[in-house]
Amino acid sequence: MRNFHDNEHANNRLSRCYVMVKKNAKWVLDKIESATKNMIHTVTGNAYPIDSDKIEYMFSKFGYCNTENQAAYVTRSSKRGWKVGLTGDNIKVEFLYPRQMRMEDQPELSDMLPFLFDPKYPTALEAIHSVSLGERAAVAISRKFCLGLHDKTTDIVLYYQNLPVGHFCKKEVAIILGGVNKHLLESLEEILDGQIGVLI
Repeated sequence: MRNFHDNEHANNRLSRCYVMVKKNAKWVLDKIESATKNMIHTVTGNAYPIDSDKIEYMFSKFGYCNTENQAAYVTRSSKRGWKVGLTGDNIKVEFLYPRQMRMEDQPELSDMLPFLFDPKYPTALEAIHSVSLGERAAVAISRKFCLGLHDKTTDIVLYYQNLPVGHFCKKEVAIILGGVNKHLLESLEEILDGQIGVLI
C-alpha cells in the first residue's frame, strides 16, 4: 500500500472504497468507513493495519463475471479517479440481455464484487446448455468472452468485451467467428480447449 502524506490524505483516498478481507482462509467483501495513515476502519466495525496482508484494496482484473442469475461485464471508469480502490462512482457494470432480467435478479454492486474478485467460469458447452434451456440469458466463459442471447437472432451469440463477434452453430458444433474478428481466434481456442471447434 502506498504512503500517504497525512491522515486526511489517507481518509480522502480510501474512505468508501470496497476491500476484500481474508477471514478464515476466505476472502469476503467489506467497505472502508474511515482511514488514517496507519489503519483502516470498515463499516462492519473492524480495524486493520493499512499494510495488512489480509486486505486487498485493488480489483486488478476486470471483465466478465457470472453473478447468480446473469453475466456482467465490469470496467473501471476511464476518467481519472482520486480513490485508491473501487467505489460505486468509478465502476461501470453492464448486463447482457438485460430485458431478460427481473429487477430482483440484478445484484447490487456490493453483491457482485466478490464474483469479480474470484470469478468462476463454466465450460463453453455448459454455458451453451444453460442458455439453450433458458436457465440464464448470458454466461461468461472467461473474463473476455461470454455466450448469450441476442435480439436479432435465435442463435447463441459469442460476445467479446460486450460486443457480438460470432455465434454457436448447433449443426457444426462450433463457434462461427466473424471474419473481421479472426484476430480473436487464438485466445478463443485457448479458452475452448478443444471442446468446441472454431470456424471463420
